Amino acid sequence: MDNFDPNMMKAISDSLPTSTKQKLFDPSADAIGKGLGGILMWVFQKPIEFGIIKQKQFEDLSNKIAKEYSKIPEEKRTDSKKGLMIKTLESARYSMDDETLRSYFAKLLVSTANKDSVDKVTPLFSTILSNIGHEEAKFIELLKVNKYGRLPMLEPSALVSIQYALKNNLNPNSYLTVGGKEDKFTIVNQNLLNVSKQLSVFRSFGLINIEDGQDFNYFKKDYELLQKLYEPIGNKFISDYNKRKEDNVLNHIHYLNSTISLTSLGKSFVDCVIP
Repeated sequence: MDNFDPNMMKAISDSLPTSTKQKLFDPSADAIGKGLGGILMWVFQKPIEFGIIKQKQFEDLSNKIAKEYSKIPEEKRTDSKKGLMIKTLESARYSMDDETLRSYFAKLLVSTANKDSVDKVTPLFSTILSNIGHEEAKFIELLKVNKYGRLPMLEPSALVSIQYALKNNLNPNSYLTVGGKEDKFTIVNQNLLNVSKQLSVFRSFGLINIEDGQDFNYFKKDYELLQKLYEPIGNKFISDYNKRKEDNVLNHIHYLNSTISLTSLGKSFVDCVIP
């Protein structure tokens, strides 16, 4: 731990609540807790000293870690994967501006210190967290809180009219993606949410599956509401497109109902990172 300034460490730790210090920094803390506190100081001292990371953000992360750590029974605590702990906190430096991501990193660190979950943790998890933003963090949480671990998904496309297709030697089933991109929607608090970007990110990491064309009976009313909410958007797209082409090119919106679900890796991820 080169250039480790004990005076700076004391100044930082003195600003923390007593409960946090007792878990991570005081001599009374257990060996594993002090180990977590030592890694915290080592990773964050210089970024705090040079103003790269705000001390308030560090305090919040430390408090969250102490809170999660206090939930682990003493006999379940472990420091068998110190390297993963270091990697987790090093990755956390890039996401300190977001409170949700601070919570996720705190949970991931403590999952690595828990015998019941440490074997589920992989180096990939901290990499994923350092590569997502607030929107992605809140989206993956939706899959954890849903009791089925699934979400309804709607993928709209604008069908070409039969007359236009025949006139131009096109397949009568030809369609256009609305707006020129393959948007995918789910529903949150009775509102339409475009989750195309989030799906792309989490599919690339192997955390989610999309079951195309697979309706989940539990979501029947959600699919109906998704179509109802999207209908004005789709109708406007068809109207505007046909006006530009001066022809009745597009006929109506086709809706593909699908289901978003977590892979086995995704289930381990949300269990280890979401409080």
